[in-house]
Amino acid sequence: METLKTNMVILGGGAAGLCAALGAVQVSSSIRLILVSKGLIGKSGSSRMVQGGFNAALKGDDSWKLHLEDTLISGEFINRQDLVSTLAKEAPRCIEQLENWGCFFDRKEGNIHSKTFGGQTKSRTVHRKDFTGIEVTSKLFDQLLAFEEQVLFLQECRALQLLQNESGAVAGVIVFDIRKGTLYLIQAKVVVLATGGAATLFSVKAPPMEKSGDGMALAYRAGAQFVDMEMVQFHPTGLVVPGTLLNGSVVEEGLRGIGGKLLNSQGERFMERVSPNHKECANRDVLTRAIYREVKEGRGTENGGVWLDLRELKEDVIKDEFPNMWKRISLLGKDPKSDLLEVFPTAHYMMGGIRINPYGQTSISGLFSVGEDAGGVHGANRLGGNGIADSVVFGLRVGQNAAIAAINESELQRNFQLSLEKQCNQLKKKLQSPFLNEKGVNPFYLRKKLEETMSQLAGICRNEQGMISALHFIEKLKEWHPRTYINGNLSYNLALQEWLNVENLLIVASLIIHSALLRRESRGAHWREDYPEKNDRDWLSNIVIFKERDQEEDHQLKTKIEPVSFTMMSPETVNSRKSILPPETKLRS
Repeated sequence: METLKTNMVILGGGAAGLCAALGAVQVSSSIRLILVSKGLIGKSGSSRMVQGGFNAALKGDDSWKLHLEDTLISGEFINRQDLVSTLAKEAPRCIEQLENWGCFFDRKEGNIHSKTFGGQTKSRTVHRKDFTGIEVTSKLFDQLLAFEEQVLFLQECRALQLLQNESGAVAGVIVFDIRKGTLYLIQAKVVVLATGGAATLFSVKAPPMEKSGDGMALAYRAGAQFVDMEMVQFHPTGLVVPGTLLNGSVVEEGLRGIGGKLLNSQGERFMERVSPNHKECANRDVLTRAIYREVKEGRGTENGGVWLDLRELKEDVIKDEFPNMWKRISLLGKDPKSDLLEVFPTAHYMMGGIRINPYGQTSISGLFSVGEDAGGVHGANRLGGNGIADSVVFGLRVGQNAAIAAINESELQRNFQLSLEKQCNQLKKKLQSPFLNEKGVNPFYLRKKLEETMSQLAGICRNEQGMISALHFIEKLKEWHPRTYINGNLSYNLALQEWLNVENLLIVASLIIHSALLRRESRGAHWREDYPEKNDRDWLSNIVIFKERDQEEDHQLKTKIEPVSFTMMSPETVNSRKSILPPETKLRS
């Protein structure tokens, strides 16, 4: 085991983690940090998969206030408003910063071009064709390489446990080297969690499999508070390609923005009936519910989807603006000019997460969070284009604030809750345990059963009986997990990685269901058939969930239901300004 000491550790090598690192090194040349990435930086994770773009109010007829308003309306007003206003205000400056760092966004007639995405009153999604994530993450990594004296990269490494001192403050982390099968013990003044969410909990999903709620699980074990964990977004148009890795991959929202239509098996453009004003440009939650209903009511395709019709779109526009989508569709043997695409909602993004303030500070001293690990920005429904904007805006901001906190902390914490030697020995013993079982459960089987349970009982459409059943089954999976049997050794063992993934996913699944059981209404991505209506009277509130630091059992979870603080805008103030809103973006009562 190697011991390292540094000012700060950032867990996660996506856009949020890279921006946090860049924000930190800008604070002072004296800052030293370690960036830990589960995969290869720039070649793994979700940020590089961003197709659509980055929301920023750049045009003259747009403003940060309209961006704020669209985000709050889409989030059904349970967003934390100080976080949303920060996002909307700082997004244009971040686009300028990204261009200065070498990102090239598409332009028309000299101006940055933007796409129209669902739920937005203005066209504000800036993009680099349909590979915006690759453009952003590659240029961020290039910039960070210039700070090699300040930044140590630990790639293909994953965090296993946060170190906490006697008062509970975070003071480092124990990291597992996936390649070598060895541990790093890293003492640090602050730790930033930027590992991404856990939408891979479901059978049909868009994120890469390595995304397994690692940061959320670390924070949970340390005693951090979580907000609105029931809010899991399903992207309405995931490809239906059964039996292939493309199943569930996202069909770019911009294709609907330029005229792509959704048809049921009877050839009906059903969004004309569901959302006559916005049709396929309605919010993601509206589209997801509509597609789900079409299929459940018997108007779906043979494989349980609906059709996406791109036949009226110009071929040169698709090829020029969506080259990756054109290639992907071609790989399926389809021609967008003559064939229909089969789609169904796919698990995509977690709006709930670790509770933070506008500086990224969690409820635990020394622990910061950013990106999909953190909750509060997107409320009940994230607008397309706000995800990568969130990662960049708050990544830079949180990195700077964490670095300042590290500078102000004069010395590394040394009085740990448990001896470091004891904690490392416990982890070594745990990592060896599945190899000592002579027989047992396969971790990949556990993952499959977890995905099936979440999809069937706690997915797009939920009810109390189903979620209680899901919770009971998850408890069984937790009992089976220690009885897992793995062959081989610690080095580059995919079964061991899956075993660790499942352990974290089980924690996140429990938090989602406990929160979903509490919210007895339907709002945004949270759709309960036993409480089908939105209930502003009782549920314009945030659900906060956590465990005490030393507690282990889920049934001892603490919960708080807190009314939303309308610091910027309330549903009443938006509805009173009807003139600036298209009819259907009025709040549903």
